[in-house]
Amino acid sequence: MDCCDFTSSQSLHHMLFAQSKSEWLLPCCRKHKSFLADHCICLVVDESLRWAADAPRVLCCSTLLTRISSVLLEFCAFPSDSVLSLCFSHCLRFFDFPSAESIGYQCVSLLVNLVELHSPNCVHCQNVDKNCAWLLSVGHSLCGAHNEMFSKMRIKALHFLLHCASIEGSLPFRQRLFTDSFVSRLFLQIGHAPLSISISKLIVDDCAISVRLNRQERLNFHMEWIKRQLLATEAFVRCAIEQKLLPALLKSPESRRWFRSEFVAFVSLPRDSAHSSRAICTLLRLAIDRIGNEEGNCDFGWEDFVGADGNGGGRICADFMANALLASDSETQLSALSLLCSHPKGARPVSESECQLVFQFLAISLAEPSPSVRHQILTQIAKLFSRVSEHSKSLKKLNDVPSLAKYRQFICAIEQMALNHLPSESSLSLEPIDELEEDDDKNGESDGNLMDFSSRIFALLLLSLIHSSEFCALKLLGKIFSDPFSDGISFDFVSFLESTKRDLLFVNPHTPRHQLAVEYRLRFVLPHLSTNVRLSLFADLIKLGTNVCDQIFHNCDDGNGTEKTPDLFLLLQIRPQLHAVLSALFVALPHIFSDEKATKNTESVPSFVDALLSLCHRCVRVVSPVVHSLSPEGFLPSSAAQLNANFEGRPTEDTFVTVQLLSKTCWRSHKFISHIFSRIIEWMPSPNSLSNDQLTKIGDYFWLQLTECRHCGAFEAAANAFRSVCVRFWKFSSDSDQFPCSPAQWLQQIVDALTGKFCARHLCPSRRSAGLPHLVNALLCSVPSLCPNNRRFVHFDRTLSTLLDCRGLADRRLEFHCVNVLRLLFSQAQLEERIFPFVEEAFRLSIDGCSDEFWPVRNAHVQLFAALIKRVFGTPSAQQRSLHIQPKCKMSAHEFFTRYHSLYHLLADCLHKLRMALLLRPSSSSSDCLPLGVLHHFSAFPALILLSHLRPVAHPMGQSHSLRPFLPHLIQLLFALPARALREIASAALCSVATFTELQEIFDCVFGIALAAKQKYKNAQNLVADSIQIFLNHINELNLMADLTSADRLNKLAEIAEALRMPSKNSGETTEGTEQLRKTIHNELLIEEFNQ
Repeated sequence: MDCCDFTSSQSLHHMLFAQSKSEWLLPCCRKHKSFLADHCICLVVDESLRWAADAPRVLCCSTLLTRISSVLLEFCAFPSDSVLSLCFSHCLRFFDFPSAESIGYQCVSLLVNLVELHSPNCVHCQNVDKNCAWLLSVGHSLCGAHNEMFSKMRIKALHFLLHCASIEGSLPFRQRLFTDSFVSRLFLQIGHAPLSISISKLIVDDCAISVRLNRQERLNFHMEWIKRQLLATEAFVRCAIEQKLLPALLKSPESRRWFRSEFVAFVSLPRDSAHSSRAICTLLRLAIDRIGNEEGNCDFGWEDFVGADGNGGGRICADFMANALLASDSETQLSALSLLCSHPKGARPVSESECQLVFQFLAISLAEPSPSVRHQILTQIAKLFSRVSEHSKSLKKLNDVPSLAKYRQFICAIEQMALNHLPSESSLSLEPIDELEEDDDKNGESDGNLMDFSSRIFALLLLSLIHSSEFCALKLLGKIFSDPFSDGISFDFVSFLESTKRDLLFVNPHTPRHQLAVEYRLRFVLPHLSTNVRLSLFADLIKLGTNVCDQIFHNCDDGNGTEKTPDLFLLLQIRPQLHAVLSALFVALPHIFSDEKATKNTESVPSFVDALLSLCHRCVRVVSPVVHSLSPEGFLPSSAAQLNANFEGRPTEDTFVTVQLLSKTCWRSHKFISHIFSRIIEWMPSPNSLSNDQLTKIGDYFWLQLTECRHCGAFEAAANAFRSVCVRFWKFSSDSDQFPCSPAQWLQQIVDALTGKFCARHLCPSRRSAGLPHLVNALLCSVPSLCPNNRRFVHFDRTLSTLLDCRGLADRRLEFHCVNVLRLLFSQAQLEERIFPFVEEAFRLSIDGCSDEFWPVRNAHVQLFAALIKRVFGTPSAQQRSLHIQPKCKMSAHEFFTRYHSLYHLLADCLHKLRMALLLRPSSSSSDCLPLGVLHHFSAFPALILLSHLRPVAHPMGQSHSLRPFLPHLIQLLFALPARALREIASAALCSVATFTELQEIFDCVFGIALAAKQKYKNAQNLVADSIQIFLNHINELNLMADLTSADRLNKLAEIAEALRMPSKNSGETTEGTEQLRKTIHNELLIEEFNQ
């Protein structure tokens, strides 16, 4: 091998990933003793240093180093310590490469190979103690300093290091790394979401080894930390323990045995804690689920565990569960209810005491006002009913009538309790319940009695679990008690089908329940019918739809052979209604194509498809003019000229109702047409199943709906159907180059239209771009995993890069179209991992665009910014009613700015410019800087919102991205911004990014500002008083008022603020006084305290 032929990593790539050869280990020149170990490693490491900011280059270098180390292991060639140190320095340098976790994983693999290369050639590593200085340095480098924050990849590397074949059996080596202080650091940082799983693995490993060695002191140390973190005030810490650590602890046989033997000690939590009951329920839930699943014994329940308390008796169990169910917070109640109702063994009996507890809990929960809590309660009650159902089947086989009678009595008692919360005239029939629901909706809005309204809604939902509507009654009763068809009960499905056709296609077509009735009835009856009956039904439905279209188009002929615009008013007069026929066809379609006998009949099914496609295209001609004229909210103008309908002589109110009924009929028909097209494409076994003309028409239909239609329901239904179509079209286009509808060509056409390469005047001009984002999203999300040349994401990367470069477009309308597409793409959970590298650039784009002068562009960027906030920080579990972000949706500044490092300076520059604009407000004759205006406020909004989602690092680590430099800017904005809403956001951001010590300093600073305003700047007192009150309100909301300062200083500040609000003789606020106060805040108060 000649090293002169290999001067870059690209030249090495092709050679190294071929079959390994021993000649690679030979010297290549006088300078290099080994071509691989000396020349290649040094070459790749040097190149990684030169291109340290280029993620693809660094990834390529890391992959090559991992491959080189694997080849060295294969041929048992051990490099020198200097070469190993060189590779290890590469690992440390690029473990935490931002926005490219694949580099970190390659570094972890490389580190494992380096340890395996070092150990056989090291004398110290041959000893049991593993007293090797190099290994210890590696371990300590991964552990980091005592005040350093862990990183995800370093924790993973440490976990893999401890499980290497050469180290796994060395307990002394583990003990040198796993000191008490290190374990404490693990528990303190387990609430950091990216690290929770990896930290849990390390803790479980240490617990398992401690159990194996009978290290009781270390186990007690772990137990105390687990119990302490279970009761932590921070919700994210409790979630990490409950959802990550404890499940992992119960997967390991050793730690699971320890958990079960010491369960009494685990549940002996301080009863004075607000979270103790919930923690006990969580421990019980995990013990039942995990231990039962792992040991194959699901017979025990929560009573068996709590009964081991030592006090004995079932009264302890009932009292504990009753207290948990009657707790003041819903979180503890739901945890206890889940423990009571659900069980890994689906047929486990429900005891009489459990039935009584559930009944008592439902009695006090019927007035629950929160829909989400009601939904969670009903979900658990449904699980309990499922247990009752499954156990009832066993009891019926055993003919255990007394036990069945107890279950029936329990369900009847719940039913009676629910009925007692309904009006006295209610019944269980379908129609009265419908009317009752409508009455409840009206009463709930008019009388304002929310508790009674919630009780009636909860009772209706509870009854729906026991008594389904008429077309599902047999099925649900079969689940609860017995199968009605197993006793030989006859049922005439054909007559039921005729009743369905008569009642559901011709009666009351405009109610929402009508659509559900068509779906549920046909789904129930069609599987029980013969193929001939199904085909006959399908033919009848097509004939009904054709007759509707014939009647409409028949009235369009003027007798001279020319076709007029159809009279749309006929859609409301013809029976059956068009959308009802299309709904029935859509539900019946799977039962036609899924039948083997029908699909084998090559003559019948294609003829049905041709007839169905022809019917759908005729329906499109009827309903599309109405749907495309609808507003995004679904309203249609009531002018007769636009509707081509005769409303003469009709009252105005009647005209409005008729117009809206027409719009509802048309868009429902439009929705089912989209779904029918999608279902037909999904059925296609090959591209030749339909003609090119039919495929082109279907593609043109979806393209038209997603680029020009404004109605939300119409284009969203078309988008859902279009995604299924794209999945099939991607496959067909990859199999054949002659396929007429290529998604890749569609994607290129729409990107070219968005970038102005050809005319885009047909794109919908609505401010949300209508279905255009859904069009691009469907095309990108449906790309198959295997594409030509194995380049699955080439379309995605090219499209995202083009859309993110939209700020330079000349046509501003195209810019907000691009931003709207980006907003939807960043909102898709399916694209979470793939879209991660583009988040930083998208943040920069949205922050810059939020201050744009063109309102539609500015609005689109604000929506994109909101989508990015949800993508990065998550969605709050409860409705956000204040400016203080929930801890679950916050991220540490170290983690955030490590991922998106350029945003640190961007936010600082944004706040600095705004602060300077406030300080240097020029006079009317000066033109030194831009005047302070609304654009500065718009630019401040995203920066302040982003800072309010960050929290400072709790430990003295990660200070490279300290939030302290932002504090002077935020205090200045709090007292200088003229818009009160922005001052409130600035105050919330200030409380979020400051530590407790810094908040005390800020309070002192605010106190000094209040004194200065009272003594010197009386003309700016109103602004200061309002800002102080905002700050105090936020401190009070965070419950920090008592700990932050003394009561005397707090009362003094409140008195100053109140005095500033009192009117005086010269109370008019002037610009000069406000500007002097701003400069005083900057020069005298902030610089001294925060910029030292």
